[in-house]
Amino acid sequence: MKGKLLVFGTIIIILLTACYTKKDKITIKRVLVEKEIRLPLPKGVLSSSVIQIIKENGKTLLFVYFYPQKKIFVYDLNKKILIHDIPIYRNLAEIENFRYINKDSIWIFGSHSLRYNYDSSLMVVNYDGVIKHVYPFYNNFFVSLKTYPNLYCDSIDAMDEMAIDTILFAYNNESPENLIVDKKIFFTTIAGNIGSKSHLPHLPIVGYYDLNKKKVELNNQLYYPYYSDSLFYPKSRLHYYYPIYWSINPKGRILLSFCYTPTIFEWDYINNDVKMHRVKTQLIDTIYPFLKPTQLNNDTTDIYYNIFYVSNLEMYLRFARLSSNYGNKNIVIFSDNNFNYLGEAIIELDEMPHYIFDDNFISTSIADDSLTLKFFKYEFKPLDINAIRKHLDSINNNNKEKEICRITGKNGNIPYNSEGFIRYLNNFEINDSSFAIIILSKNGCHTCNDYIAKTISINQHVFFNLTEKPFYLLYVGENEQKSNVYHILKEYSINKNKHLKVDTTSIYPIFNPFGSENPRLVLVNNEKIVSDTVYLPTNLEKLVENLLEFYGLTAE
Repeated sequence: MKGKLLVFGTIIIILLTACYTKKDKITIKRVLVEKEIRLPLPKGVLSSSVIQIIKENGKTLLFVYFYPQKKIFVYDLNKKILIHDIPIYRNLAEIENFRYINKDSIWIFGSHSLRYNYDSSLMVVNYDGVIKHVYPFYNNFFVSLKTYPNLYCDSIDAMDEMAIDTILFAYNNESPENLIVDKKIFFTTIAGNIGSKSHLPHLPIVGYYDLNKKKVELNNQLYYPYYSDSLFYPKSRLHYYYPIYWSINPKGRILLSFCYTPTIFEWDYINNDVKMHRVKTQLIDTIYPFLKPTQLNNDTTDIYYNIFYVSNLEMYLRFARLSSNYGNKNIVIFSDNNFNYLGEAIIELDEMPHYIFDDNFISTSIADDSLTLKFFKYEFKPLDINAIRKHLDSINNNNKEKEICRITGKNGNIPYNSEGFIRYLNNFEINDSSFAIIILSKNGCHTCNDYIAKTISINQHVFFNLTEKPFYLLYVGENEQKSNVYHILKEYSINKNKHLKVDTTSIYPIFNPFGSENPRLVLVNNEKIVSDTVYLPTNLEKLVENLLEFYGLTAE
């Protein structure tokens, strides 16, 4: 099983008049696309993460946050044009969520890293971005200037590992009223140094900001479940943490789910009572713990995502993702009011809803310099779980064998070695006896990729013109369209050239022994790998230094 995965917006499934009964287990018969809307992209965006659609003064407006812009963009969906942008003036590490109430009340929810502080994580702005109110978050667990006055001088390594460095506000796209419940705004927490044997089971993972008391309250019962000082589950993606997904059910209770377990935790915050439920797909085996901290392997590990209640169906829907062995297919699991299993279905990435509006699901994608909104519904039929299993087995057996054989000339699983890795690079017409290559992955942390890509972009007139020992950039976008990958790189002004390579297969993890997909620098001299290292956020500058040293270059 597998993390940042991705965080999805609220999801509601529209039950069409289908031919099944209440006693039948259900699956999706087909996806009915109502329409698609293509919108022009502003400059300098890489992805869209949060959207909201409203009707106001006879107009249908789309509000969207594009990473890494510090703005909320506003579109007129009827005219299909960009009409406004709302600047965010505070120095937020990233915008995690927002909610438009009216032109005088737009809530902005930011997250921070250890290089920032929580003193401005939550604020209200108007339509022009003017800050109306800032809610400071102070707590002994939080990284802030109040608790760490010398924050900007200290290195990350010097920080207290018992500090929580990031909080994530929920994606309450299902119902805006859930944004604030009883004058409380809920969030989950992330600890930057997760993985050590002492503090992981003991850090609070959920809390809320009380708008009346202007105070942070943390739950004192809920921690990462099933962990101990000697049992660890795979970390999600390249991040330091294990994602916590959450939503609010009709009873006003918080539902927490984790990537490594089918167990759901229901928190009654009024009485501080916690109940446990199990919502499991029949397509994912038990996820077993390890005896030491370990990185998640996308190639072999499946993961669970969030759970949401769908009021018009009186159902819960939970999402999961299969490993790249199965094409990273997504799963939606249906359960009743009491969390009893009702069925499940396999869905493609663009059939994963990010939002709902006017009884339609909406998914978003970026390609060919456009933002595309896909409006669709699901139609249901009785479930045949064995048919789904056979379909997934055929994907696993055919696709993986074909890709591995194409690159290595051999079938079956292949242990990692330097010779096999060189053959992997040969597949991209990298055949030089001496060269350097940086590998970036879409599963790597955004800020790390951003730093390296900008460094390459600024100096590409040097790097891409080296001849004696060429330099290559390989971008790994598992199961992506190549056009999407080139669009991402184009935003850094890195255009197609013979030294830019793209891998959209799902087999890179076979040739990556690190269990991490952070930026990787490989140096080859006289057909021998002399250095092969993955660089974490704290030592990205070292990657650049080693690259320059390899070529005898100096930084100005």
